[in-house]
Amino acid sequence: MSRRRKNPLRSFEESEKVELEKISRSHTDHSIRVERAKVLLAVSQGMLYAEAARVAGRKSSQGVSNLVHRFNERGLEALDSIH
Repeated sequence: MSRRRKNPLRSFEESEKVELEKISRSHTDHSIRVERAKVLLAVSQGMLYAEAARVAGRKSSQGVSNLVHRFNERGLEALDSIH
């Protein structure tokens, strides 16, 4: 049984969804942006954070949780590096 998410993903605006889908299929965009777009789309389709992490080749759901939090606050800017 999964735990309730403390910070669930907000609904996408139509323009955000279109852009995330475009980025997720890209062969020329930075790989981290492609990975993050795929994770957000997976979570939006009901995938658990741990499952979305595995889809993206990650071991922990914490990174997915952090990404969701950034996306909820900043939108598509969350796809960019956070250095």
